[in-house]
Amino acid sequence: MVNQPLIIHDVPNGTRRSPIVFDTPHSGTVVPSHFDYICEPSDFPHLSDLHVEKFLAGIPATGSPVLEMLIHRACIDLNRSEDELNPAALRDSWTLPYKLTPYVQEGFGLFAEYVRHPDKGMVNIFNENLRPDSAEVQNRIVSYHRPYYETLQKMLHHARDEHGFALYCDMHSMRRRFKPEETHLHDVDIVLGDLNGTACNPALIDFAAAYFEQTGYKTSRNDPFSGANLLRQFSTPNDGIHCIQIEVVRDQYMNPVTLEIDAEKMERLQSVMTGFSSALRDYALHHAAEFMPETLREKTLPHASSNALSNASMGTSTPVSAFKDVTP
Repeated sequence: MVNQPLIIHDVPNGTRRSPIVFDTPHSGTVVPSHFDYICEPSDFPHLSDLHVEKFLAGIPATGSPVLEMLIHRACIDLNRSEDELNPAALRDSWTLPYKLTPYVQEGFGLFAEYVRHPDKGMVNIFNENLRPDSAEVQNRIVSYHRPYYETLQKMLHHARDEHGFALYCDMHSMRRRFKPEETHLHDVDIVLGDLNGTACNPALIDFAAAYFEQTGYKTSRNDPFSGANLLRQFSTPNDGIHCIQIEVVRDQYMNPVTLEIDAEKMERLQSVMTGFSSALRDYALHHAAEFMPETLREKTLPHASSNALSNASMGTSTPVSAFKDVTP
């Protein structure tokens, strides 16, 4: 197992913390040595949200930490629950509860069975002989899935304890939609999801949509993606934790076929995302009452709304370790 499967890009020393937490659960490129596969290593990036961490690079300086998973999504999908798997895809019997959700039935459950390749189509990740067994499944859950969820929960609770509320931006990338039945999505650049209106105060997704539209990106809400297990697990608006999923179409920062970064587009997107973090921070602190639990408003609001920035704790840096990388 990889000793450091994730990293917190924390707020720099001397920078005041905001109530916002960002993460990128699918941009990892580390393929652990215990992970067996039959596809080409060059196939893996087409399953990941490649380079998302790069356009989030300026966000910690605005006061918001970024949690990044370093392990590749092919090894384990953090946006699925621990029981979101197909026992038939394992080498031996699975005795614990499981859920055959639509994602699982399509082959994209906790352990993906395929890579959607732009030229090759659906590429098998493993064959009959290389399917994981139940012990390997449990090892990946304990080593990668649970530490990520535990870390993210601590980050969100810390933000809520400090400000009376927390905002969670779950970052992803996606292919541009070109299906004939999806003409309304052909020119959409960013998809915002809030579990169809249940994951946050509407003010959060309204602000995000307005900001991105004003900066030149066309947005869609909850179509085609509304959020998955990370939002279901952590969104508790009544308790002051509000969540949105933000999916950026890949051609807005790279060539989606060759996976090469478009330097001009990446620079623009990084600037926009850094500006979004700053603008959302200021909006949230000014409108704290919209995001706090009702039971905390009277007790916390005077402190949080007027002094949140001046009294927030200062950040620290978290080092990065070296890993094997399959980024092309």
